[in-house]
Amino acid sequence: MKTAIIIDSTAYASPEIVNHPDVYVLELSTTFADGTVIPDSSDVEVQERFYTKLKNENNLPTTSQPSPGKYVKIVEDIIKKGYEQLLCIHLSQTFSGTYQTANMIVDAYADQIDAHVIDSKGVSEVIGAIVEQALDMLETDLEFSEICEKLEWVAKNSTIYLTVSDLYNLEKGGRVNMTTARIGSLLKVRPLLYVDEQGEVKVLDKIRTDKKVNRRLAQIAKEDEEKFPNGIMLRFAHAVDEERVKETIQVVHEAVPHLDYKVGTLGPVIGTHTGMGTVGMGTIPIADY
Repeated sequence: MKTAIIIDSTAYASPEIVNHPDVYVLELSTTFADGTVIPDSSDVEVQERFYTKLKNENNLPTTSQPSPGKYVKIVEDIIKKGYEQLLCIHLSQTFSGTYQTANMIVDAYADQIDAHVIDSKGVSEVIGAIVEQALDMLETDLEFSEICEKLEWVAKNSTIYLTVSDLYNLEKGGRVNMTTARIGSLLKVRPLLYVDEQGEVKVLDKIRTDKKVNRRLAQIAKEDEEKFPNGIMLRFAHAVDEERVKETIQVVHEAVPHLDYKVGTLGPVIGTHTGMGTVGMGTIPIADY
């Protein structure tokens, strides 16, 4: 059956995914206190403009929840094109109302298309990796319900690990508690954070140097790969800090040289929460299909 996939712009997806004929991207944006609107984008120039402005602002910008009207337009377009099945894969619902909006809209069209909404529990390269597996599964003889079940398993067992230059944004946005943020600042530590199964940001370790953070990430990559029979997809992302992410990749790759990896960026919507200089690593289990 003909199947469409809707993702949101926080996937900062590769050109291969964005330009796939069956993939549709829902655009989000950020709005600063002075009314400046910057679209959520993987374009490096847009991202640099956003982070430069963010650094000079006292207040965090607001991030847009997609309007139901925009989502309706995409779904109706998909139905008109003759698609019979629809997968919606979105950023963690703890970061945005996109997941709830998607559920509300597809429920309204349940009599016209068989749809399933997945909370990726993450962002960026994690969403892209789930989409890659989805596209592969759709080439098999698996039933749609079985594909949805397997992708839910992938999302549930994927983990994002990240280190940030400053916990201010995460604290202001309510992603980490005030005590954690202040301890990090006072002790001059770089907390290694992770996104748990509920999509919430938690502290994994308190580490003092980037070198030790990278060694810990290398250990995690090995441990996570050993958890899953089919191994993992390894993904990295950064907030306009190529030098730091290259250092991280080098250390991790030495520990797991047989694992391929991809590198992406963190655009305005996610950067609002994490700030400039963030480096993240995602481990995404490979489903059995």
